[in-house]
Amino acid sequence: MNKRYKRVCTGIRQDVISGHYQAIKVLNGKQAVETFKSLREAKNWFKSYTPKIKTCTITKTLGSTLGEALALYLENHVAHLASNTRQTVNRRLTAFYNKEIKQIEITAINSQMIDDYLKRCIVHSSSKGLSDCKRSSYTSELKLSRTFFNWYSANYNETLVNPIKRRHFAMGNVRANNPKRRKLTKVEIQLFFKNLHGMFLGLAKIQFFTASRISEVAGLHWTSVNEANSTLTIKHCLVWSHSTKKFLEIKETPKNETERVCYINPAIAMALDNRKKAMNGPLVFHENGMPLSYRQIQYQYRKALIKSGLNDVTSSHFLRHSAANLVRSLGGLDLAQSITGHKHRLIVEKTYTEMPNNLQREASDLLCNIFNNNNLT
Repeated sequence: MNKRYKRVCTGIRQDVISGHYQAIKVLNGKQAVETFKSLREAKNWFKSYTPKIKTCTITKTLGSTLGEALALYLENHVAHLASNTRQTVNRRLTAFYNKEIKQIEITAINSQMIDDYLKRCIVHSSSKGLSDCKRSSYTSELKLSRTFFNWYSANYNETLVNPIKRRHFAMGNVRANNPKRRKLTKVEIQLFFKNLHGMFLGLAKIQFFTASRISEVAGLHWTSVNEANSTLTIKHCLVWSHSTKKFLEIKETPKNETERVCYINPAIAMALDNRKKAMNGPLVFHENGMPLSYRQIQYQYRKALIKSGLNDVTSSHFLRHSAANLVRSLGGLDLAQSITGHKHRLIVEKTYTEMPNNLQREASDLLCNIFNNNNLT
């Protein structure tokens, strides 16, 4: 069950995070989805919506091949999702199934067929050797497949039994997974900052002291900075291509679709002051006014990590993990929860909307005090 949504009435569910109402209507075999701020608007749309769409009868979809069903899924459902989600589905789900299995009728695909197909995929991945294959499992592909089959069954063929079973997730392991280290100590964070320079040092400090995702800090706008109240709002975020790492768009809401107000501590204030000298457009961090590519950030972070002797740390998410871990170790779970604003946790002191809550301020100050301010200048 999706905990993010709760059913309100026929065809309408509520997003428990944003409070918005999502109306879903299926006509002529195609699904339409719209989001509204009020329940009345959602009900009116659901009653009156009559789009001009091509006829797609149930008779046709019952005889669809897997490839045709996947095309329906991409067109009628995935196309309405966030850019990152669309990229993930296209990169993992559509590429997971080869031409041979895509030509099979979807109603003919059963769990035994998935058994055989999964075994062939594992043999193919294992034959590449550990040096050539970074894959540790097919868990992501299986999760996306399960979601796809459930969607198709709910919208086109209620008699379809989902062929993805629990045993497939155990079967889908290619090799032992070596988890990436994402939690650094205070000394390691200081060393990382020491080997990072210029704009990227400021980027990393704001990411760390707000415990944010890198896309949120890279998308930070000057309009989101309120120096009078010593706050900044995590609102916009950059979307990059999964394949090229190039900038695609600026999303108006963070990953969890909830804005987060953060306290500007002395370290953040200094990083912002340094960026004022290079102000050129709405973004705090940019390259000649243009949004940063993820490859630029990845390269600078990786170079600083190698200089720091932290070769076992990858990606850019370790700063968010490290900040939360340090705060929790010294201030408890409530402080860690308040600084990350994790979407699966209850919002702490949610009555505060224009100012950071007291716990978030305390968490931010605690992080700043852990690190001697003299070492951050």
